[in-house]
Amino acid sequence: MPFRRYLLFARRVFSGLRFGFAFRGTTRTPYPGRLRFGDKWVRIVRHGHETEFPDLIDVLLDDSYGLGRIKQANTIVDIGANIGLFSNFARLRFPKATIHAYEPDPTTFRMAEQNLAGLATIYNSGVWS
Repeated sequence: MPFRRYLLFARRVFSGLRFGFAFRGTTRTPYPGRLRFGDKWVRIVRHGHETEFPDLIDVLLDDSYGLGRIKQANTIVDIGANIGLFSNFARLRFPKATIHAYEPDPTTFRMAEQNLAGLATIYNSGVWS
């Protein structure tokens, strides 16, 4: 395995610990039943789809949206909130920000509503036709 892959793996292991679970690789890590966002543990309600774990890696472990590079945010809009991982991460990063999360799918919306209770205002609607 090239050095870059080792570095990526190490970064994901460290990030996993930060969110309260042991990352052991993309195929050997079960989806955590709960995640730690700062000092708060959140039980994650989810679909069980095979795409959810890659989303968790992308949003939380790899910080693909670059929240770690943003210094300040007063308002955050999460379009296509899915089950609420990004909004939870945004709340950790910016505890005083106003967060608006939009999820059009009714089933996924109900999951996001549970995952984001008290953390964001969530809307069961899309922002585009």
